[in-house]
Amino acid sequence: MRSNTLRAVARHLADENPALVRACLEWDTEEFEYVTEDGERLNPTVAEAVYWLGVNWHSGAASPLYAAQCRSGWDPGPVSRGPEDGDSAEVLYAELKAIVRGG
Repeated sequence: MRSNTLRAVARHLADENPALVRACLEWDTEEFEYVTEDGERLNPTVAEAVYWLGVNWHSGAASPLYAAQCRSGWDPGPVSRGPEDGDSAEVLYAELKAIVRGG
């Protein structure tokens, strides 16, 4: 795992379904990474996709998806309703949603 983002959520995603971590790993690359001044590696694509997965699919405050959502680090604006059409986060979100739905 490259990013601090994926490290923060991986355990919770794995508790829900290990395939969720494998899907995120494919997107945890330098191409989607942002490095802060402190050297922290963040991945906005993973953060946003995991956040919206938790919002839309968690089964309560004790669920692994809710924990992942809370630790994703994503802070959407007040009118956000999900990843933007065509955005990399939308593509990853669709992959994660298919895994959660069993498809």
